[in-house]
Amino acid sequence: MILDKSNKYDKGKVALTIIWTLLFTTFIMIANMPKDVSETQYSWYKLSILDEYIEIIRNGSVPPFLSINGHSWGYGLYLPYLANALNIDESWKILAYLNLTFSWFAIIFVTYKIYKITKNLFLTSIAPVLLHIFVGNYLYGYNSDTFWPAGWALVITFPLIYDFIKANSIKKELYYICFIGGGCSVSNIVRNHNGITVLAVVVLICILRAVKRLRDGNIKGTFASVFEIVIFYLCYGLFDKYLPLFIGTIMGQKVLNNTGFFWHSILCGLGVYDNKYGLAWSDDTIRGIVGSIYTNVPTDEFYSNEYFEACKAYFFDIFTRDPGFVISTWMNKFGKTLINVMQIEFTNVKDLYLSQGIINVHNLLIPTLITAGGLVYCNARKLFSINEKRLLITLVLISFIEMLVGTIQSVIGYVDTRYFQTALVGMGFTIFLVAIFCCSRIKVIEGKINVVHNGGANDAL
Repeated sequence: MILDKSNKYDKGKVALTIIWTLLFTTFIMIANMPKDVSETQYSWYKLSILDEYIEIIRNGSVPPFLSINGHSWGYGLYLPYLANALNIDESWKILAYLNLTFSWFAIIFVTYKIYKITKNLFLTSIAPVLLHIFVGNYLYGYNSDTFWPAGWALVITFPLIYDFIKANSIKKELYYICFIGGGCSVSNIVRNHNGITVLAVVVLICILRAVKRLRDGNIKGTFASVFEIVIFYLCYGLFDKYLPLFIGTIMGQKVLNNTGFFWHSILCGLGVYDNKYGLAWSDDTIRGIVGSIYTNVPTDEFYSNEYFEACKAYFFDIFTRDPGFVISTWMNKFGKTLINVMQIEFTNVKDLYLSQGIINVHNLLIPTLITAGGLVYCNARKLFSINEKRLLITLVLISFIEMLVGTIQSVIGYVDTRYFQTALVGMGFTIFLVAIFCCSRIKVIEGKINVVHNGGANDAL
């Protein structure tokens, strides 16, 4: 990407670019603010928990946040107190405000990182617009309270993952690991493991780095990479799990552990299609089947460790006896998820769009073709150096991996838009990176747009 180090940008132009970014992003967030709860798909159960806990706080008591069903302990601790502090009576508003605030920060942060890396005001000024086009519909336009944090967590942490890869010391690697993990933990507050896409990518990078260091004979570096995984996982659960657990334990609250709920969900997911085991995408059906097999397990206690252990045992029993059934079910859902991702991204099937915003882009086909045309043109003119091409491939590969990992919840659970929202964000972010890279070939000089034929490669985003 082009960086003319001899050119000192006028502070006024930088200020105008910052003001433009803030105004544009704020306008977009306001346009996407739902007017009432009917414009959202917020779960009545999720909202009822907030309503109940807010009322408990206003009565002078502490809500039992460690006993919350199906949600993170942080959800029951932070959000009710935040709503009470802001004097918000309608619980859906606290979720909407948080969604738009973090989405606003995501766009500002990515735009800032683009300027920080490139020092290119043209790229900086168009970055929020391009990010809105390619990612906005699934970042803040998506009106479900359950999975939106997975979107902004992915967007916010991507530049940090880029910095983590480029870090030239173990100290800097640990620095970025903590920030990335902490960001995921904040997103996990709204739903357990919302940051799982980022988790998978970071762990993969650490493993690959550890293998490379081991091959190079760098034993200290190898142990450091393994240690980074441990540190990351601790930060990954810091705000949604460990801090509330610490506070609640001091207060003597009863703990309801939701960790094992994964095994119930995975059995439900295997029942999406007709099968000989009688499994179905139904909580009651799965509880009935598990209870009939493990008769000593009380299935009336949905969130008991005994029930979750029974679900785990039954899953591995099925997988051991019939691995083909499990794998074929997952692969079937994976294929259908990818088809849905492409269909939603590149068609005008209106019933697939869940945005309440009035100015979101609902069809990426045309902007994607323009971006692809720009990339072909740039390559045809041989404007990219070898290092630039390698960097572009690396960045796009990372975001593409995030897109694939974003299908996990859909593959394990049910093929539904909300379950593969991060795949949509990953796909859009991949195209966004290519678009930014193509635009890096353009430089505005004295009101004229020129195509730049050479430039530094090491500073590209």
